[in-house]
Amino acid sequence: MVLSAYLDGHADRRTLAVLASHEPLVASAITIAAVATRSAEESDQMLDALASRAAIEQAKGTVMTLRRCDTDEAWQVLRLTSQQCNVKLRELALALVEYVGGVPAQQQGDPDRRVTVGPDAHAAAALLWLALTEPAAPTAYQAAGD
Repeated sequence: MVLSAYLDGHADRRTLAVLASHEPLVASAITIAAVATRSAEESDQMLDALASRAAIEQAKGTVMTLRRCDTDEAWQVLRLTSQQCNVKLRELALALVEYVGGVPAQQQGDPDRRVTVGPDAHAAAALLWLALTEPAAPTAYQAAGD
């Protein structure tokens, strides 16, 4: 699948802002198109990921802000923490958003696809927050390995 955008002039900051604002819609459309070519199990996983996308983006934004890093590095932090703590990334993201906000994260879409955040994900989010905010504290990776 290929998506092309043609501009009738030079791109400026406003043009880039408009394109960036459409990125979530484009990503969702690509995901939905990909679902059509997969098995039922793979489709369910893709739809679950799509439903959790907002929380994942918020969690990435939190990491980017605290570490002053780009989106790729923030994704790697979340992915590695998820692996080290043995929790699904979408659960970790929701738990981190809830931890930072102090309230349950809102989930959009089908109520049957809502992600349940377990105690392991909450613990992983707390460790990640500590690693991001306390320079002398052990990292989530070190704490998970103990």
